[in-house]
Amino acid sequence: AMVALGFGTVLAVDVGRLIAGAAPWGLDTSAYLLVTAYSLFRWGSGREMLLGLGLMMVPATTALVFDYTGPAEAIGGFAVFFAVLGIGTAVRYRTGERLRRLEEVRLHEREQFARDLHDTVAHHVSAIAIRAQAGLAVAAARPEAAADALRVIEAEATRALAEMRSMVRLLRRDEPAALAPNPQVADLRQFAGRTAE
Repeated sequence: AMVALGFGTVLAVDVGRLIAGAAPWGLDTSAYLLVTAYSLFRWGSGREMLLGLGLMMVPATTALVFDYTGPAEAIGGFAVFFAVLGIGTAVRYRTGERLRRLEEVRLHEREQFARDLHDTVAHHVSAIAIRAQAGLAVAAARPEAAADALRVIEAEATRALAEMRSMVRLLRRDEPAALAPNPQVADLRQFAGRTAE
């Protein structure tokens, strides 16, 4: 819209000056329009760039035809114009490439977190399984050893859940992990001792 407004205004003024018999504006008086041309090729979509290029070429060609001052100025003017479009396109490409690299790094980190999560949970579940088997093996002869095994199983399960929650939080929201585990059933005694004041 800004390209159409800017270059359309220049075209209307040039046509009005030609009808009135005045000399059209030179290229130097409309150099500020290069900002809109750069912006279009930096941030516009492909369709917008094509439409904008067509709109920009109409006043440029009209000025060249009705105010021709020689090949040097014509070639120089178009060279500057297309250089600005090229710079806009190059900056767009570099920025897009940087964003793609950042996304690749983010995906790689998420994969690493998922592997770490798997390794952590597998370690804790293995410890739980070994302790459960040991508790079952000695339960008949030594009931206190079975109770010890259950305490170790409960501690391992609590740690596994805390670490899993921490990593899943990172995977879901890209937020820093909590530095302390969430309160558990064992923490109820702390709350039970408090009285309202």
